[in-house]
Amino acid sequence: MIVGLGNPGFRYRRTRHNIGFMVLDAVVRKTGGRLRRMDSTYKADLVRIDGRKVGLVKPLTYMNRSGMAVERFFEKVMRPETDRLLVICDDLDLNPGSLRIRGRGRHGGHKGLMSVMDSLEAENFVRMRCGIGRPKDRSITDYVLSPFSRHERPLMKKTIKDAADAVLYLVKNDIQSTMNRFNRSV
Repeated sequence: MIVGLGNPGFRYRRTRHNIGFMVLDAVVRKTGGRLRRMDSTYKADLVRIDGRKVGLVKPLTYMNRSGMAVERFFEKVMRPETDRLLVICDDLDLNPGSLRIRGRGRHGGHKGLMSVMDSLEAENFVRMRCGIGRPKDRSITDYVLSPFSRHERPLMKKTIKDAADAVLYLVKNDIQSTMNRFNRSV
């Protein structure tokens, strides 16, 4: 199961906080899937990647309540072990363009990850953090809810493509080789 975190609605579509949605959209394009609204809490599709059935989920509950949608998908559609879950999100503490994949860990203050961990009562799931950097001249809230600047867009477009490639690679390979191949700092 692969979850891209973000906020629903046109207003947030291209914001830094929605990089999880952007990566998931790239995975959907590569797999030929189509995310459909399943209920009020999430959009999802079941796709085949290298012969494996994979659930793709986009929570529609806003970032800090993402866990509700993930839990609902777990209950209704799939019941994977949490160690077979990948959550994709933004990370303020990584420079723009950086990717960090880990097999487990803490939420690091990320409200979306915190919500997923609380809802599933688990920490043992894979995280893919996409670096967006910290703001220098404005509040964190304003920063994460703003779009990438014109000069950031080419780097972030490449990051989103690489992150989608990492997702597809991870479905077919183990976490260690995925980390070795795709983790990078910029």
